[in-house]
Amino acid sequence: PARRVPAAARGPLNQAVTMDTARIGGVFSVSGPVVIADKMSGAAMYELVRVGHFKLVGEIIRLEDDKATIQVYEETSGLTVGDPVICTGQPLSLQLGPGVMGRIYDGIQ
Repeated sequence: PARRVPAAARGPLNQAVTMDTARIGGVFSVSGPVVIADKMSGAAMYELVRVGHFKLVGEIIRLEDDKATIQVYEETSGLTVGDPVICTGQPLSLQLGPGVMGRIYDGIQ
């Protein structure tokens, strides 16, 4: 049987990422909320990734060779070079309730 990644590393819709199917790279550099990860061949643009030991939520915004530039949507102050980056194979998504249907939201404010 495949080893399971802890619940904190679950992807969209609470789908678990297994260690057998997960692609794992590593943090190459950190600059504020932007992380560059290496060993990311096979990753896709706009793919959801989990960064570091705290499994921070991030999204791949650039791919070049085996390096990926990741926008992390949480505080990155504890990240260090070599921390793991787990590719989920899923796009960034979230579940919405019926209360938001038919409404317009300004994502900038």
